[in-house]
Amino acid sequence: AVIFLAVTNSVNLTDGLDGLAGFVSFVYLMAMGLILAMQMQSENLVNGYELKNLTTLSFSVAGGVLAFLCFNFHKASLFMGDTGSMALGGIIASLSVFSGNSLYIPLLGIMYVVSSISVIVQVAWFKVKNRRIFLMAPFHHHLQQKGYSEGKIAFSYATITFLVAISLIVSLL
Repeated sequence: AVIFLAVTNSVNLTDGLDGLAGFVSFVYLMAMGLILAMQMQSENLVNGYELKNLTTLSFSVAGGVLAFLCFNFHKASLFMGDTGSMALGGIIASLSVFSGNSLYIPLLGIMYVVSSISVIVQVAWFKVKNRRIFLMAPFHHHLQQKGYSEGKIAFSYATITFLVAISLIVSLL
């Protein structure tokens, strides 16, 4: 239950700019799909069927997110909102928990972690010192206040997620 609460809320916090949660989730889902496909090749027949279904779900949701991004990139004509981000968080948590890969969540979802930790630190610091660390929390809004464009922030978050995913996949080979 803690994993589901943490992941759904972290994805929800990341959904604040056009394309941000979508791009990060797309990269996460593609990487998780590849990890599951690699595990499927090395597992026994019974567990292989379960991993096949989870792999199919991962790639299918990634495809749906990619189609959604056609309408969600800056200037968004369609946005995800709480319903979409919580659903994505639930799917990401489900894939990770049901495949036994829960420990990959903070690695593959590093940008979700950054968003959540920045909010926690901002609130705690404000309660203790009555001052802010960031101009605005979550961290992507701080970057926006510093003058970075939404597209540049979304691309940076997705690139960092992609680099972590590639390093994780290479380490599993």
